[in-house]
Amino acid sequence: MHRSIKEHPAYNDLIRQIKANDTRLRTPTRHGPSPRYDEWYQLLKHKQDLLYMQLEVWDELDLCYKYDPNQPRVPAGNSDGGQWTDAGGGIDPIVTGATLAQSASKPATGSWIGRAEQIAREIDRNIPLRAIVRSHPVIRSVTSLLSFLKTPELEYPLADAVQQYNAIAAADDPYVVPLLSLRAKQFTKGETDTKVWASVREVDKDTVRKFCPKYWEIQTIADNVASTMGPISSYGSPQNYGIQFHLRAANIVTDLGDPTLKAELYLMAPLEGATSDYYREGVRTKEGGSLGLDVYESVGSDLTCIYDFKTGKTALDSTRMGNFAYSSSKTFPNTRQFFVIQVKPSPGAIKEW
Repeated sequence: MHRSIKEHPAYNDLIRQIKANDTRLRTPTRHGPSPRYDEWYQLLKHKQDLLYMQLEVWDELDLCYKYDPNQPRVPAGNSDGGQWTDAGGGIDPIVTGATLAQSASKPATGSWIGRAEQIAREIDRNIPLRAIVRSHPVIRSVTSLLSFLKTPELEYPLADAVQQYNAIAAADDPYVVPLLSLRAKQFTKGETDTKVWASVREVDKDTVRKFCPKYWEIQTIADNVASTMGPISSYGSPQNYGIQFHLRAANIVTDLGDPTLKAELYLMAPLEGATSDYYREGVRTKEGGSLGLDVYESVGSDLTCIYDFKTGKTALDSTRMGNFAYSSSKTFPNTRQFFVIQVKPSPGAIKEW
């Protein structure tokens, strides 16, 4: 139980991310200015602005949680008269039936998230208090934070999200992994949906594993395959190298015998007006009208992680991304959310010559 917002791990993670981004924004690029770097830099600045806004919400909520108007004051006539003292404090809104304003000001005695949820419930139950919410920045912060905890990432049209994803990937930061996320329910309304939304997360490798438990295994396989294949030049072309890389990686994943991992999984590509049995499991390798996923990880029954090996410079294509998620949602209807993760061999693993 965290008695203060600033003791919560998520708050400390936010501080660390802000500090890391500040360092990256101040560090000049080793390769000199370029349009791709400028795009990445502007994206990072925008993300940093959002993080600072989130930090402001946390800080305001911390003040809301600690503030107590019933706390005794130093009596008038003293040099510090009128200032708050440490004695006494607080009312119990559950016992006394306190108002929203009183509930919002109770001092720290338990979980701050529980307090925030209680305040939010009061707001929802008392329609006349909407005016208070609009005029009170601290209470607005409570509702904003709850909304942030439930949907922590902004969503963009798929093409824009893929563009952001590729900009992060192009920065080639070995400590940062871009995650692209889509919600499966977007594909349940019909065959003619054209507006698909996605979110982009920029996280470290340990965080990826929280979403997709087998990430480190897949990353290790990519590194091992690259370290044993020899230089790209010995395969005639980068394309041939990539083909051999994918085959070797797929064989290793299959040999693991892990029921949650499927290598070179083929699904039927999206087809307007398709019959109910069109999207099915057991599609043969490179069957006509199919598309292949490098590695497919089932996380429980409602979350899927799609790993996309990358050995060259080709960026993720928004059409291909949309097809991945659409076909997956039709083939595995219980899935609610998809993550697409680009897996590149670690720096130095691939040799040019």
